[in-house]
Amino acid sequence: MVIVLALLFTLAISWLSAILGLFVKSLEAAQWTGFVVIFPLTFASSAFVPTDTMPKALRFFAENQSLTHVINAMRAWLVVTIWKFDLVGVYLVHRYYCYSNACCNVDIQTSGELGYS
Repeated sequence: MVIVLALLFTLAISWLSAILGLFVKSLEAAQWTGFVVIFPLTFASSAFVPTDTMPKALRFFAENQSLTHVINAMRAWLVVTIWKFDLVGVYLVHRYYCYSNACCNVDIQTSGELGYS
């Protein structure tokens, strides 16, 4: 789900960048236009700091822009997903450890009987 959201948001930003690039005359102007649009959206969002710690005017802008909503959604999904995968991972590692110990014990015991020392 996180990957789908990231891909859709990347697609939307790339289309906006392509549209902005159609209106300018040179490659450098297209790069700067994209930078001027993306820079304030990135640093005035919840990507680096929580919006609760921002001044009121900046908080209002940060909470009402699309990048903040995308970042918060991805962060929430990743925390839940990682927590679920941690539980599954711990279970799988435990099962692998128990299985490998059981197999190793059997191999060690049978290797002496078969004459493989």
